[in-house]
Amino acid sequence: MRSSIATLVFVLALLFCAGASAQPPNVVFILVDDLRWDELGAAGNDIVQSPNIDRLAREGALFQNAFVTTPLCSPSRASFLTGQYARNHGIIDNTNRSAASHRLATFPMYLQRAGYETAFIGKWHMGNDDAPRPGFDTWVSFKGQGQYLDPEISENGRTATVRGYITDIRNARAVEFVQRPRSNPFLLYLSHKAVHPNIRQLDDGSVVPIDGEMFVPPDRHRQLLAGVTVSRRPNYGTPPLDKPALMRRIGDLPPLGPGTVTDDATVLGRQRALAAVDDGVGDIREALEEQGQLADTVIFLPVTTATSMVSTASVRSGGWPMRSRPASRWSQDFRRSSLQGAGPRNSYSAWTLRRRSSNWPKCRNLPAWKAARCFLSFRLRRRRGEARS
Repeated sequence: MRSSIATLVFVLALLFCAGASAQPPNVVFILVDDLRWDELGAAGNDIVQSPNIDRLAREGALFQNAFVTTPLCSPSRASFLTGQYARNHGIIDNTNRSAASHRLATFPMYLQRAGYETAFIGKWHMGNDDAPRPGFDTWVSFKGQGQYLDPEISENGRTATVRGYITDIRNARAVEFVQRPRSNPFLLYLSHKAVHPNIRQLDDGSVVPIDGEMFVPPDRHRQLLAGVTVSRRPNYGTPPLDKPALMRRIGDLPPLGPGTVTDDATVLGRQRALAAVDDGVGDIREALEEQGQLADTVIFLPVTTATSMVSTASVRSGGWPMRSRPASRWSQDFRRSSLQGAGPRNSYSAWTLRRRSSNWPKCRNLPAWKAARCFLSFRLRRRRGEARS
């Protein structure tokens, strides 16, 4: 089974980090669902309130270029976990591929074998089976898409209805996992439902709406951004007539144009749901600080779909957030990429690395794998007092 270069770079990053301390770093992987690339304050959105995610981006490097080939939820999730293209890992659509997802060789499995305590908390969504998958010591998930309010949750093989808001429940389980006493490093894979619509997915991949709102916020954020007018780009509502692939007829769907735009109520509903995700990022960071683990933890914050901003953030002696902007089509640059990140979902063709340090530009124009090594090496030398600040 062939893994992508991204998986190798990820492992190299852990090894480089491990060289600075007695044990490898903890890993926190927070996956946000369906977020647009420009739906964060760090991406320049002037109305979104995402202070905790923005803090990660503000304190480190932003990776701005990414290309996607399979803009679909389940294949994307499998690619993040395996580092493979959909044609290799076999999760090629959103139908019920539960059995196949049990057989995936994932990076948490390798970390578990290396002595990490591992946890999966959240949306698996490769099939409608909520049974624990290999590679995780702690399993907290649900069937398929789940639902925002009072979800049915499987915790280590036992299923029950849990009262409350799904994002808050996930965040609380994540904080509890971080706070456990342990001597080994840990991996926390926190996979949110937000900001996906509140729908139920059937085994054939079709979906039916769940009664109520499509984007459900927690009560505390229900009035967030009340009265705000959504900012629009100059081409808002303009059909992309210069892009035949986007204008082709697809069944009974209407052509792109003013009648297919996303209304303000939907945009604001998504951002209210996102606010709970951002709360959780702050809670996890606070828990890491309280445990004295923040400086020895790498945090990644990507998102799942081609319409989204792919954001990766890590924290070690100051933080290394990264941001990636996806493209809607395959690019010739893709073949020249030194890093094919996360398989079909996020393929970094030219990492635009930014760092306030005067030494950081030395790494900026290198091929991706050399840039990653240069950056990590610089961070370790700086930590040891061998590099200029």
